[in-house]
Parts: sequence; C-alpha cells; structure tokens
Amino acid sequence: MKTYIHYGSSRFDKFFMISTCHGDKMKNLYRNKPGYGLWASPTDTDWGWKDWCESEDYGDLSSSFTFSLKDDAKILVVNSAKDVEDYIQIDPERYWTFKLDFERIMDEYDGMELIHGNNYSELHDGGFYTWDCDSICIWNPEVIVNVR
Repeated sequence: MKTYIHYGSSRFDKFFMISTCHGDKMKNLYRNKPGYGLWASPTDTDWGWKDWCESEDYGDLSSSFTFSLKDDAKILVVNSAKDVEDYIQIDPERYWTFKLDFERIMDEYDGMELIHGNNYSELHDGGFYTWDCDSICIWNPEVIVNVR
C-alpha cells in the first residue's frame, strides 16, 4: 500500500481539508489546482514536497503525518499531459498553457496524483506550472486510511 506524507500539520483534520471551499464546490485560485483538499507527496518519491521546500528554503517541515488510501480510491494519475487530455480546456488568458476542468475531475475522482518523472518540463511548463513536485491532492476524505 502506497504511503503519502503531508507537511505542515501533525494531525489529519477533515474539516480543515474541506473548509477552504467556502460554500462553493471549488475555489480554484491558481486555475490549475483544486481549490481545496489534502496535499501530500509519496514517501518514496525522488522529488517530493520536502525536497522542493529544502531547495527553495520554503515552508514548515517540522510537523507531518502519513496516510494511505483505500484500495478502491479513484485517483487520476498524471504522468503526462496526455493523461488529462479529456479534461483540458482552452485558456484564452494563458494561451501557452492548458487549463483543466477540475469541476469534472472532482466529480469523477477522489483525488489526483501528479508524477513528474521524465516529463517535468511538459507538465510544469504546461497546465501544472504550480505543481512543483510529485504530489497528490485528495478531496474526498473518506478514502484516507492509516493516518499516522
């Protein structure tokens, strides 16, 4: 079972996870990220949140917790832009990048995991320009298990 780590808190709080929604289904401030959810990185990744924070001298890494997902969790795994081509929308304000239909993604999945791998430039320079490391965002708290 894959394990993820969330930094910035030592405990999982379902209310905090969804409270940033402010009554709307989604507030997407960055236009290419969900507006709420639990963000984490795989514990076995080569380039996760901890690595990015250390390279940029950013963030609080003093508290964390780990978790896994239920076997039946529906996660949209993204290794390349091709994995999200059905969800790409035209963004007239940013013609050089793509915008994702997160409303639809959030209807169909419990979360989304981005794995840069050998496609960092394609993903980061495309519609995932603020997803700086391998990460997962879970918006359905019911799929989170084994919190430690």
